[in-house]
Amino acid sequence: MVIKNDGTREAFSREKILNGVAAACQKRPVTSEQLNKLVDNVENRIRAKGVSEIYSKEIGELVMDQLADIDDVATSALPPSTASSLTCPAS
Repeated sequence: MVIKNDGTREAFSREKILNGVAAACQKRPVTSEQLNKLVDNVENRIRAKGVSEIYSKEIGELVMDQLADIDDVATSALPPSTASSLTCPAS
């Protein structure tokens, strides 16, 4: 479960992250393969924590770290609120 900033909880959504990262990477030289690998890495890092709940802010930080490795410019395309829910399309 993901704990959102307002305290509500929702199920983790791989698609939500993928869509956000894809939006940030629009018109950037990032492939869909790279985006899927990014989301895989984020999911694996969350599982490695061994927790049943995680704050959306933590997910955003994980995504930002992974995205910075792929494309620094794309990280600046994300609004601050998106850093905690992220997703992005390949060009």
